[in-house]
Amino acid sequence: MSEMSEKEVMHKVEEEGYIYIKTIIEVLGKPKEHVAETLKLVVQKAKENDKLIFVKEKSFEPKPQEKLFSAFTEMELLVKNADALMDFCVEFMPSSVEILEPPMLDFKNTALSNLLNEFLGRLHKADMISKGYNAANQLLRKNIKTLVKNIILVTLKYKPMPLKELTRMVGIDEKTLKPFVDELIKNKTIILDDNKYRLAK
Repeated sequence: MSEMSEKEVMHKVEEEGYIYIKTIIEVLGKPKEHVAETLKLVVQKAKENDKLIFVKEKSFEPKPQEKLFSAFTEMELLVKNADALMDFCVEFMPSSVEILEPPMLDFKNTALSNLLNEFLGRLHKADMISKGYNAANQLLRKNIKTLVKNIILVTLKYKPMPLKELTRMVGIDEKTLKPFVDELIKNKTIILDDNKYRLAK
C-alpha cells in the first residue's frame, strides 16, 4: 500500500471532515516471535478497518523489557470522525494519540459529552475485564492511564476550561483527574492560564 501525499491527506481533512492522527501502538509479551507476529496482526487489523485510512506506518522489532519483550508501531491515520477516533482508542488501546489535523475539533457540548460518556463506559468495561486477568494486564493498565491523558487532551482541543468544567466533561472526579492534569502540566503538554487549562502551543 503506497503512502498518501500531504495534498491527499489535507483534502480528506478539509473537504471530507477526516481527523489526521499520529499514534503509537505497543505490544508486550513473550516469546519474542509471538510479540512480533501479534504486532503484525494489529497493523493488519487497522488496515482492514473501514473507518480508518492508512497514511504511513513504521514498525520496530521487539526489544527486551524486564522479563518480557516490547514492540511498537508508529502509524499516521485518517479517521472518519470523532466517533471513529474513540472507537480506535478503545479497540486498539494505543500508547499515545496525537491529533495532527485539524487544529481545532468542532463539537457541541452535548455531542462531546455523549462521546466522552460512551468512551468512558467502554473504558470502564475494559478496566473491569483487565482486573480478571492480573497476569496479562500490565500493559493494559499502562494504556488505560495513557487513554485518560488522551481524553483530557482531546477535550481541551475543543476549548480551554477550568478544572471543574474539565472534570464534568471528562466524567472523572477532581481528586482522580488532578494527578493526570498535573503530569500533563509537568510534561508541558498543557498549560494553566488564568485558571483555565489549555493545550501548550
